[in-house]
Amino acid sequence: MSHYSVTEAQADLARLIEAAERGEPVIIDRPDPGVEVKIVARRIRPDGPHDIEWLRSVRVQPRREPVNTAAALAEMKEERGR
Repeated sequence: MSHYSVTEAQADLARLIEAAERGEPVIIDRPDPGVEVKIVARRIRPDGPHDIEWLRSVRVQPRREPVNTAAALAEMKEERGR
């Protein structure tokens, strides 16, 4: 487990993030409380044509007809009993 001061972490944050990505525990020591650097999620990017086609197939298409927003709001208020 690697411990770093706030000053060290600020100076070399990219390296600490890379260490966390490799699964190494990274702790930034502060007076109270300490901080643990963790990787929580990775961005998903399309890798190729198959992914692009899948994205196109699941995309929600916009409505073609205009929506009467005043009527829709009135209907929602009636449903809630207001």
